[in-house]
Amino acid sequence: MASESKTDSNSGNSSKVIDFQITGFGEFDGVKQNPTEMLMGVLPKLLKDQQQSALPEDLHFSGFTVLEVSGEAATASFKQLCHTAPNACKRVWVRALASVCHC
Repeated sequence: MASESKTDSNSGNSSKVIDFQITGFGEFDGVKQNPTEMLMGVLPKLLKDQQQSALPEDLHFSGFTVLEVSGEAATASFKQLCHTAPNACKRVWVRALASVCHC
């Protein structure tokens, strides 16, 4: 993704690209494939198709990451991801969560 400032031709204002990073989690509590892990597998294609048609050009989805469920591992991975943010963008983090209900 080329993250750069965009200029609004109507107002002359420069706005930053809004970059979405979406994270899910891996296996947990006996669930071999976390639903958020599956989501990270299908979202890139769905959003790529949408970006080409319906989303504003300054809105990008650049990352779909599956993190380990352990607090230490997830924190380390998240810190590493934070350092990848381009300077010319606003980054929005979306964390997909799932829980298991034993009924």
